[in-house]
Amino acid sequence: MRAPGKPGNSYAIECFIDELAAAAGRDPLEFRLAHLKDQFGASLLKRVAERMDWKSRPAPNRANTGDRMMKGRGLAYVWYKHMDKPHGAWP
Repeated sequence: MRAPGKPGNSYAIECFIDELAAAAGRDPLEFRLAHLKDQFGASLLKRVAERMDWKSRPAPNRANTGDRMMKGRGLAYVWYKHMDKPHGAWP
């Protein structure tokens, strides 16, 4: 991510996707997978979720109600359009 604004923009987009998932009462991973058209990205997110032992739940975590500090977990997927290798080039 060479562009100066790319990391911040990617973070903002991923946060907004989390907010959309929360508004829909859906799990953030499931929400992303339902709207992601990139098969490489979907496969990657599924593998990461498996390694994290991801447990599906609506967002945000209702167990945090009343705490001063929120606790949780997250994930994000960003595809940088100027990659040197095409999708699927990595095992």
